[in-house]
Amino acid sequence: MASDELNDLGQRVKKIRRDLGFSQQDFAKKLSISGSFLSEIEAGKVKPGYDFIMSIAKECRVNLYFLLFGKGNVFLEAFDDSVGSSDDPKGHIENFKHILWYAERSPMLMHTLVGFAAKYIYENKSFIDSEIERFNTKDNKDKGVKP
Repeated sequence: MASDELNDLGQRVKKIRRDLGFSQQDFAKKLSISGSFLSEIEAGKVKPGYDFIMSIAKECRVNLYFLLFGKGNVFLEAFDDSVGSSDDPKGHIENFKHILWYAERSPMLMHTLVGFAAKYIYENKSFIDSEIERFNTKDNKDKGVKP
Protein backbone atom coordinates (compact mmCIF):
# COMPACT_ATOMS: atom_id res chain seq x y z
CA MET A 1 0.00 0.00 0.00
CA ALA A 2 1.47 3.34 -1.05
CA SER A 3 2.12 6.11 1.45
CA ASP A 4 -0.72 8.27 0.10
CA GLU A 5 -3.14 5.34 0.35
CA LEU A 6 -2.10 4.72 3.96
CA ASN A 7 -2.58 8.39 4.79
CA ASP A 8 -6.02 8.38 3.14
CA LEU A 9 -7.03 5.20 4.99
CA GLY A 10 -5.81 6.72 8.25
CA GLN A 11 -7.88 9.85 7.63
CA ARG A 12 -10.97 7.72 6.96
CA VAL A 13 -10.42 5.80 10.22
CA LYS A 14 -10.06 9.11 12.06
CA LYS A 15 -13.27 10.40 10.44
CA ILE A 16 -15.15 7.27 11.51
CA ARG A 17 -13.84 7.60 15.07
CA ARG A 18 -14.77 11.27 15.27
CA ASP A 19 -18.19 10.75 13.67
CA LEU A 20 -18.88 8.17 16.38
CA GLY A 21 -17.65 10.58 19.07
CA PHE A 22 -14.82 8.42 20.42
CA SER A 23 -11.46 9.46 21.78
CA GLN A 24 -8.54 7.49 20.36
CA GLN A 25 -8.21 5.48 23.58
CA ASP A 26 -11.91 4.61 23.77
CA PHE A 27 -12.07 3.72 20.07
CA ALA A 28 -8.95 1.55 20.40
CA LYS A 29 -10.51 -0.23 23.38
CA LYS A 30 -13.73 -0.83 21.41
CA LEU A 31 -11.67 -2.38 18.60
CA SER A 32 -9.43 -4.35 21.00
CA ILE A 33 -6.23 -2.68 19.85
CA SER A 34 -3.75 -0.41 21.58
CA GLY A 35 -4.13 3.35 21.46
CA SER A 36 -0.66 3.68 19.97
CA PHE A 37 -1.53 1.28 17.13
CA LEU A 38 -4.69 3.28 16.35
CA SER A 39 -2.64 6.48 16.42
CA GLU A 40 -0.18 5.00 13.91
CA ILE A 41 -3.03 3.87 11.64
CA GLU A 42 -4.64 7.31 11.73
CA ALA A 43 -1.26 8.92 10.98
CA GLY A 44 -0.77 6.63 7.97
CA LYS A 45 2.34 5.04 9.47
CA VAL A 46 1.17 1.42 9.52
CA LYS A 47 -1.02 -0.72 7.31
CA PRO A 48 -3.84 -2.28 9.32
CA GLY A 49 -4.50 -5.96 8.75
CA TYR A 50 -7.59 -7.98 8.01
CA ASP A 51 -8.57 -8.30 11.69
CA PHE A 52 -8.62 -4.52 12.15
CA ILE A 53 -10.59 -3.94 8.94
CA MET A 54 -13.20 -6.54 9.88
CA SER A 55 -13.37 -5.34 13.48
CA ILE A 56 -14.10 -1.73 12.55
CA ALA A 57 -16.63 -2.87 9.94
CA LYS A 58 -18.44 -5.15 12.37
CA GLU A 59 -18.22 -3.14 15.59
CA CYS A 60 -19.08 0.21 13.99
CA ARG A 61 -21.23 -0.92 11.01
CA VAL A 62 -18.79 0.80 8.66
CA ASN A 63 -19.23 0.52 4.92
CA LEU A 64 -16.16 -1.45 3.78
CA TYR A 65 -16.20 0.31 0.42
CA PHE A 66 -15.88 3.66 2.18
CA LEU A 67 -13.20 2.39 4.54
CA LEU A 68 -11.06 0.91 1.77
CA PHE A 69 -11.73 3.27 -1.13
CA GLY A 70 -13.25 6.43 0.38
CA LYS A 71 -16.46 6.20 -1.65
CA GLY A 72 -20.07 5.79 -0.61
CA ASN A 73 -21.71 6.22 2.74
CA VAL A 74 -19.48 5.99 5.81
CA PHE A 75 -21.87 3.73 7.68
CA LEU A 76 -24.11 0.92 6.55
CA GLU A 77 -27.83 1.36 6.67
CA ALA A 78 -29.24 -0.53 9.61
CA PHE A 79 -30.60 -3.99 8.91
CA ASP A 80 -33.91 -4.89 10.45
CA ASP A 81 -33.04 -7.32 13.27
CA SER A 82 -35.57 -9.81 11.91
CA VAL A 83 -33.77 -9.93 8.57
CA GLY A 84 -31.36 -12.81 8.46
CA SER A 85 -32.80 -14.59 11.47
CA SER A 86 -32.68 -18.37 11.38
CA ASP A 87 -36.43 -18.57 10.76
CA ASP A 88 -36.36 -16.04 7.92
CA PRO A 89 -34.64 -17.54 4.85
CA LYS A 90 -35.65 -14.52 2.74
CA GLY A 91 -33.73 -12.30 5.16
CA HIS A 92 -30.62 -14.41 4.66
CA ILE A 93 -31.03 -14.05 0.92
CA GLU A 94 -31.38 -10.26 1.18
CA ASN A 95 -28.29 -10.03 3.40
CA PHE A 96 -26.40 -12.24 0.97
CA LYS A 97 -27.44 -10.04 -1.97
CA HIS A 98 -26.17 -7.01 -0.05
CA ILE A 99 -22.82 -8.71 0.58
CA LEU A 100 -22.56 -9.82 -3.06
CA TRP A 101 -23.18 -6.25 -4.24
CA TYR A 102 -20.03 -5.17 -2.39
CA ALA A 103 -18.04 -8.25 -3.34
CA GLU A 104 -18.74 -7.71 -7.05
CA ARG A 105 -17.28 -4.23 -6.77
CA SER A 106 -14.29 -5.02 -4.54
CA PRO A 107 -11.85 -7.73 -5.63
CA MET A 108 -10.24 -7.59 -2.17
CA LEU A 109 -13.57 -8.26 -0.48
CA MET A 110 -14.37 -11.07 -2.93
CA HIS A 111 -10.98 -12.66 -2.28
CA THR A 112 -11.49 -12.34 1.48
CA LEU A 113 -14.99 -13.82 1.40
CA VAL A 114 -13.97 -16.75 -0.78
CA GLY A 115 -10.94 -17.40 1.42
CA PHE A 116 -13.04 -17.27 4.58
CA ALA A 117 -15.72 -19.54 3.10
CA ALA A 118 -13.16 -22.09 1.87
CA LYS A 119 -11.48 -22.18 5.29
CA TYR A 120 -14.82 -22.41 7.10
CA ILE A 121 -16.02 -25.24 4.88
CA TYR A 122 -12.72 -27.11 5.29
CA GLU A 123 -12.78 -26.73 9.09
CA ASN A 124 -16.50 -27.54 9.46
CA LYS A 125 -17.14 -29.96 6.61
CA SER A 126 -18.80 -32.72 8.64
CA PHE A 127 -21.13 -30.24 10.39
CA ILE A 128 -22.04 -28.56 7.10
CA ASP A 129 -22.66 -31.93 5.44
CA SER A 130 -25.00 -32.92 8.28
CA GLU A 131 -26.85 -29.59 7.94
CA ILE A 132 -27.27 -30.20 4.21
CA GLU A 133 -28.52 -33.71 4.91
CA ARG A 134 -31.09 -32.37 7.41
CA PHE A 135 -32.16 -29.76 4.86
CA ASN A 136 -32.58 -32.39 2.14
CA THR A 137 -34.65 -34.65 4.41
CA LYS A 138 -37.21 -31.87 4.97
CA ASP A 139 -38.69 -32.59 1.52
CA ASN A 140 -36.38 -29.99 0.01
CA LYS A 141 -34.41 -30.73 -3.14
CA ASP A 142 -30.73 -29.86 -3.16
CA LYS A 143 -30.33 -27.54 -6.14
CA GLY A 144 -26.65 -26.87 -5.50
CA VAL A 145 -23.64 -28.79 -6.65
CA LYS A 146 -21.82 -30.72 -3.96
CA PRO A 147 -18.08 -30.96 -4.58
